[in-house]
Amino acid sequence: MSGMNVCPRCNARMPENAKFCGSCGNQTPTQHAAPAQPSPSAAPPPAYGPPPPGESTQYGGAAPWNMPPPAPSTPSSIAGLTGLFDMGFTRFVSLPLAKIRYILAMVGIGLFYLLAGISSVYSSPIFAIFWFLLVGPFFALLALLGVRGLLERQIILFRIHESTDEMARASRSAGAGQ
Repeated sequence: MSGMNVCPRCNARMPENAKFCGSCGNQTPTQHAAPAQPSPSAAPPPAYGPPPPGESTQYGGAAPWNMPPPAPSTPSSIAGLTGLFDMGFTRFVSLPLAKIRYILAMVGIGLFYLLAGISSVYSSPIFAIFWFLLVGPFFALLALLGVRGLLERQIILFRIHESTDEMARASRSAGAGQ
């Protein structure tokens, strides 16, 4: 293992002349004073929270893998009902209801497929077979892909907003603490 070092933070292998760990981004001991070895009686570092003093993160505050876990949801907040009555529009209702909207879209697409197939039986039995075997499944799949794509884009936008909001709060709190 000549020419290789081990990161003191995450124990990942890294080249001997590396200035930063490729896994966690930690500076190597050659760039700053060697970290003091914790005594066996010292308490372990917190599982989440802001980085230790002198240690920077990519996001200006706590790294995403060090963020506290989300608060447990109550049954009414899972359905998004508490956000419906938020007159300040501080919470999004669409994100918790995305699963419900996707299930309703699947049911709606399935009902349309069946009703269109049943109505085609009365007009032409040959077209009904063609509908149930080829045309209907193709259009149902396209519709399902379209609904899924729209919901995923919406969720991505909401998550970008949440991440940006968390980073802004972290940088404001870091700026206030100086």
